[in-house]
Amino acid sequence: MIKFSKYQPDRPAASKSIDEWQVEPAQPGDMRAIAELTAERDGGDPVLYERLIVEKQNASPDPTHLFVARQHEGVVGYGRVSFNRYESIPTGWYLAGLSVATDKRRFGIGRSLTEHRIEWVSRKADELFYFANSRNLASIDLHLSLGFREIVRGISVPGITFRDGVGILYRLDLGTKSK
Repeated sequence: MIKFSKYQPDRPAASKSIDEWQVEPAQPGDMRAIAELTAERDGGDPVLYERLIVEKQNASPDPTHLFVARQHEGVVGYGRVSFNRYESIPTGWYLAGLSVATDKRRFGIGRSLTEHRIEWVSRKADELFYFANSRNLASIDLHLSLGFREIVRGISVPGITFRDGVGILYRLDLGTKSK
């Protein structure tokens, strides 16, 4: 079961500083660290997650791109962007899978990963989508602060369960930056 970040909108950023990080495309050697971050967030076996991540990367007919936040000690966060062709919601680029190591949260890493993916998609398309469980308030606030706007509630996405909440679809207008 996915565990959302604790929603603390009035909590200030972390008071201690951390080493700078770089956001860059994930490399094949990063899949284990991505799987471990997924297991930290969702529970489960990192070995199984690693296998599933690699299988999904190799089997998807549409492009999926993973980006990581890297510090000297390794991967501390990741985010995914995919081109999806869902029947019930618009075809296009979608942000998904943002996760940051628990001890690295509130430093801006998640925001950096999201801004990087927005910039990457802006070179390819005029719009970008994101969907969330209505209970995932921390993620929703992050995306709203970056310009995403709610389109519709109560969406259905194949393979996704919006446990104890409803699916909400958001869109970001990227203007004429594309292509």
